[in-house]
Amino acid sequence: MVLISASRRTDIPAFFSPWFIQRIEQGYCKVANPFNPNQIRKVSLLPQDVEGIIFWTKNPRPIFSYLPLLNKKGYHYIFQFTLTPYCSLLEPEVPSLENRIKLMQKLGEKLGTERVIWRFDPLIFTEEMDFDFFARMFSILLDRLNPFISRIITSRFSPYRSAKNRLKKRGIELLPLDKHSHEFEELIWFMQKQAELKGLKLESCADKGLQELGVCSSGCINGDYWRGVTGNGQYPKDSGQRGDCKCVKSVDIGAYGTCPHLCLYCYGYRGRKQVEQNFKAHNPESVALGG
Repeated sequence: MVLISASRRTDIPAFFSPWFIQRIEQGYCKVANPFNPNQIRKVSLLPQDVEGIIFWTKNPRPIFSYLPLLNKKGYHYIFQFTLTPYCSLLEPEVPSLENRIKLMQKLGEKLGTERVIWRFDPLIFTEEMDFDFFARMFSILLDRLNPFISRIITSRFSPYRSAKNRLKKRGIELLPLDKHSHEFEELIWFMQKQAELKGLKLESCADKGLQELGVCSSGCINGDYWRGVTGNGQYPKDSGQRGDCKCVKSVDIGAYGTCPHLCLYCYGYRGRKQVEQNFKAHNPESVALGG
């Protein structure tokens, strides 16, 4: 049995819900190795073979109508919902901030707080989006999301070369955190305190620097959570993730270069032209998302 990640590579709930449900009905999908497209893996999606599904999204609305089917078939699933207060330059095609707040609230009402995780992630510091900006926005969002979530996960922007170059080309200069270490530490302590006051814990995602400031790192795909759900004690660390990542092993069924959100900082970004071509070529009847 496996945990299904749907998906770190693209936003399946937002853009590929019909494809996903078609694959659920058929009982399997195929996934190409992103580093070797000729290497194809068949993944069973039968209820008896799936321990749980982790949805990663910035817009779950398109999958809402399919959730009763997943419930009927007996799947257990959770949502990793990324909600960040960025401008349209960084996140050009995501729904408005107010819209996403209401979507997370609705999701929490539908599923219960234990199955909704707020990702305030990644933190991208610039002159305009400084430490005061994040403190203010975190407080505002926390007040509105608190009754609907169980966990908060955050991390600093990982400066992958391609992502960093994209930001620079758009005139976005990152603040050097080594020169602003005190302000950064104050922000993290503030966020931790605010979360604690709401009965929540701020957790980090593969960020050793946050762990050194006392932020718990328990993994986005948390082994303790899934052990409690399934009773299965065998959840090895996912060796395919970064060294500081505490996530347990899952099978990702997504494909890079297919997400029309086009967020500039995303490691899955492959350029607007390629995304548009891939999205146009997408066939909901295909056994693989990228094919």
